[in-house]
Amino acid sequence: MAESKLNLILILAANVVLGSIMPLLIILGGLSGHSMAPYASLATLPPSVQMLAGLIASAPLSLFMGKFGRKLGFLVGAACSGSGGIIGVLAWLQDSFLLICVAHMLFGISLAAFAYFRFAAAETVDESRRPVAVSLTIATGLLTAFIGPELFDATKDLMMPLSIAGAYWSAMGLSIGGAAIVLL
Repeated sequence: MAESKLNLILILAANVVLGSIMPLLIILGGLSGHSMAPYASLATLPPSVQMLAGLIASAPLSLFMGKFGRKLGFLVGAACSGSGGIIGVLAWLQDSFLLICVAHMLFGISLAAFAYFRFAAAETVDESRRPVAVSLTIATGLLTAFIGPELFDATKDLMMPLSIAGAYWSAMGLSIGGAAIVLL
């Protein structure tokens, strides 16, 4: 019972840390696209690529987690978001619209992986407590809605004069922190 509670707490903590990447990306995708797109009509391509990648990755991630476990699936998601953060910084350094799209593709895959936290929470507790575990996991999304934008505001200027590039570093930092929690 104590192990179950600890695992649920760790799942909730990982969901908060890794889930905070999503609201950060809502801001980053549009601003990066607007700044780097060769044509104004392509400004929304990075967030669109992100959504499409998440859609395509959802079923394979589910199968992967079914075979290798949720923990490894969440670590794959954290690796994708961490890589997306690094590539996002490189995109800003090189003013590369293609790289920013690749970064957001990786972010989309990671967000699809993180959507499975609610199932991990349900699997951690007794059957009678599953609705509460799922509700708590979904409720932690409210925390991420505050953390992500605040983190963007705190880190966007870290690499000036490259506006907002620093926020991609914060996505990488969240990925590392979240992966550490998942490993526990």
